[in-house]
Amino acid sequence: MVERDSSSFLEPNVYLFGQFVIERGKMTAFVLQLEVYEDDVWYPIIRYDTSHGEAHIDYINPGGREYHKVWLGVNAPFDDIYITALEDIKLSYRAHIARWHRQKGRRR
Repeated sequence: MVERDSSSFLEPNVYLFGQFVIERGKMTAFVLQLEVYEDDVWYPIIRYDTSHGEAHIDYINPGGREYHKVWLGVNAPFDDIYITALEDIKLSYRAHIARWHRQKGRRR
């Protein structure tokens, strides 16, 4: 089992935390979490992961609680889902942060 880190900054205060596990050449688990730094705290915004054995998305509110889970139900290898999730977050992270700010009662 090999754990890999694919984390990176998308902007100075926007971080994409990413980790995945490879076993026998196959991705067996992953997590991608978009985070924003505000008021000296890193806040999670959205997370793609396989923590329940199936790929899904967790939408996270400003209080740090998951308020919506979307099961992807995709019959594809985790590495394909991971790449699609990574591309989705990179394309739409500003919209996810704007949603989070609206929930927080602040518009940016």
